[in-house]
Amino acid sequence: MTVAVREPVVAMSSCLDGLRGTLGGLDDNGITQTLRDIEKLTRETQSVMLGVVAEIEARGIAVREGFSTTQRLLAGMLQLSAAEARMRVEHAVMVGARRTITGQTLAPRLPATAAALAAGQIGTGQLRVITRPSRRCPHRSRHRRGTVRKRIWPATPATSIPADCGSSPSGWSPPSTPTGRRRPRTPPR
Repeated sequence: MTVAVREPVVAMSSCLDGLRGTLGGLDDNGITQTLRDIEKLTRETQSVMLGVVAEIEARGIAVREGFSTTQRLLAGMLQLSAAEARMRVEHAVMVGARRTITGQTLAPRLPATAAALAAGQIGTGQLRVITRPSRRCPHRSRHRRGTVRKRIWPATPATSIPADCGSSPSGWSPPSTPTGRRRPRTPPR
C-alpha cells in the first residue's frame, strides 16, 4: 500500500478507535446521531470499496495475482462467500468508473446511483435493488396470448392483468398444447 493511501486509512482507523472510547459518555441524542453518522460513513466507505474493485477489474489484477476472476480474488483475499464477492463485482461494474481500451476514464453506468452511494444517501441494500434485473415481467412472459399462470399472478383479479397479456372472459385460459389443441378447461386451484 502506498503512503498516500495508507495515511488516510490509518487516520480512519484511529478515529474509529477514538469513537469507540466515547460511546459510553454520549446521551441518547448523541447515540442516535452517531448511529446516523456511522451509517452514512459505512455507505461512503462501501462506495470507495466498489471503486477499488472496479479498478481491480479494469486493470486485470486478479489474473496477475493468480486468480481466474476478480470475484475469486475478492473471495480469497477478503474471505467472502462466492455470492458476496460476485455481488461486489457486479455492483462495482455498475457504479465504478470505467475505462476504454485507450485508457480514457468514463462515467459509471449508473452515475446517479454512484453519486448517491458516494454521498451516503443509499446503502448496499438499495444498490442491490437498483442493480437487480427484472427477472419476471408478467406482460413480457413467453406464455401464449391469453394464458395467465397462477404462479405469476397468485391472487390478482382478472381486471388487473395488463391489457397486452390478453385474457379470457373469466380471466383465465387453459394453455395450448404443442399441437395447438386446447386442453380441457379446468379452473385453477
